[in-house]
Amino acid sequence: MAFVIHNAPSLENPFAWDMVDDNFTAFYEPYDELQNLTAFLLTNYCITSFGGGIVSFLMLYLVLFKTSGALKKYRKMLFICCITDLTYWVVDNFMWMKVKEKDGVFIVKMEGLAGHLSFAYRAFTMAFYVWSTCFLNAMLPVQFYFRYYSLTRQIFLTASQTLGLCAIALVVTIPTLFFTFISFNRSPDEQPGFNYGQLWYQEFPLPELLFGDVAIIPLFISVVPCLLIVATAFLYMDTGRMCCYCVIATSWIPVLNPIITIVVIVPFRRTVRGLFRKRAAVNSTASNLSITAIT
Repeated sequence: MAFVIHNAPSLENPFAWDMVDDNFTAFYEPYDELQNLTAFLLTNYCITSFGGGIVSFLMLYLVLFKTSGALKKYRKMLFICCITDLTYWVVDNFMWMKVKEKDGVFIVKMEGLAGHLSFAYRAFTMAFYVWSTCFLNAMLPVQFYFRYYSLTRQIFLTASQTLGLCAIALVVTIPTLFFTFISFNRSPDEQPGFNYGQLWYQEFPLPELLFGDVAIIPLFISVVPCLLIVATAFLYMDTGRMCCYCVIATSWIPVLNPIITIVVIVPFRRTVRGLFRKRAAVNSTASNLSITAIT
């Protein structure tokens, strides 16, 4: 099978190229160091894609149509959280990332639809992903204040006040979109002529990659997996596949957030349980009718 080899910077891979000289091991057929991990990654992304979509849209349905009584006052905040989770789910599954971190450089390969975009659009997609991660976590104190306000004052924030809180989170995090885009677009220029492809896993031909130096890594601070990325970046440690596993862990956010919310909120839990009971009752009735018809 024919494949394209680039032994110099190209339009879509301006900071990395295939290493085919005498100083490096040359490959004569396609090779991927992560080949054994590819099946696991594909399975994980299929689960988080379909599972995350199902539970996220289920959560949105419950918020819009099954929020009543005392819970109705929380609808505004729950709706905003649903939209936030769905946004992250869409971006994460649009990218399907493989990542690595070495010598303070964060390296990204996109295997989803985003991988077919041009270099600039891939950099923007990565920047949007970073922003969505930051905004997702910036909403946590917003939710905390919403609950704190309602508990201490026995009244709830109005729609405009709730949107105002979310706007603050947006204003605080939106600079990450700009700075991350600039970083993935231009940070490799700090070492002109250096082949950043040497930092990637052994893969031939070299895929189209994005590179961000240590200056942008703090923007990823959100949850424990991302904290691990930050700490190792500043220590210039080679984390091997651990960084890839951390990103896999964050891909479960759109799956776990709705499930936990549904389990915790009693009316939602009862609604979902009722759906399963109705389904079981219908199947049982159909089975009994079938047995009766046979006898």
